[in-house]
Amino acid sequence: MVHIFVWGEDTYELANFTDEELMPALTQIAQRQGNPRLGEPTWEQDLAATLRDARAKHVDIKFVFSKMRMSESKTELARLLWSALLRKSEREYADDQPTTPVVRLVSEVHRVISRQTGIFGLKGPSGAP
Repeated sequence: MVHIFVWGEDTYELANFTDEELMPALTQIAQRQGNPRLGEPTWEQDLAATLRDARAKHVDIKFVFSKMRMSESKTELARLLWSALLRKSEREYADDQPTTPVVRLVSEVHRVISRQTGIFGLKGPSGAP
C-alpha cells in the first residue's frame, strides 16, 4: 500500500506554520547570526512582506533566508518551531480536527497503522491461509 501526501502548493514551513509563528523564530535566528538588518526600523515589516511574497510565489523558506540576508538554517528553524507545532498538534488532536498538513499526515499514518494491527493485521493478505 502506498499513500502519497503533499503539503499542497507550499513547502513544509510555509504549509504548516503561520507568519505569526515563523516571524519570531526567523528573528531569533537573525539575532544569533548577528544580522545587521535587525537594527533597521522596518525589520518586521520587511520580514512579513517577504513571507507574504514567498507564500504568493509558493517558494521554499530558503527564499526568505536569502531575501533577509540570513544564512540558511532550516534545522535551527525546525528546533525553534517545535513548541508551536506541539501546541498546534495537541489542540488539533484534542478537537479531533487536524487541519495542519503535518498533523493530518501523522493522524493518517496512525489510522493506517491501526488498521494493520490487531485482528486485521493477523488476517494477512487476501487469500492467505
